[in-house]
Amino acid sequence: MKSFIITLKDHELSNKLSNECIEQAKKFNIDVQKFEAIQGSEYKNHLEKLNIKLHVNVPQQKMSDGHYGNFLSHYYLWLSCIENNIPYLILEPS
Repeated sequence: MKSFIITLKDHELSNKLSNECIEQAKKFNIDVQKFEAIQGSEYKNHLEKLNIKLHVNVPQQKMSDGHYGNFLSHYYLWLSCIENNIPYLILEPS
């Protein structure tokens, strides 16, 4: 099984927590790779690229750029999981 931790590039705390997670996972023989998080500020470009249309009745003001970046990071990993036809373990630092 492939394992990934979504990590914000150049974000000190995200990288620190991701590194700690990777070290802990090694104790259980789990090889976790960093996945560079999608920047939420770029979500419109990614939605267009993926041909995803937002439903007009969804109150978009309740969604921050960070929410979209988080969703898209997971979405790209899900697509890769399907393409490779193997299970993925997807983690986030917290």
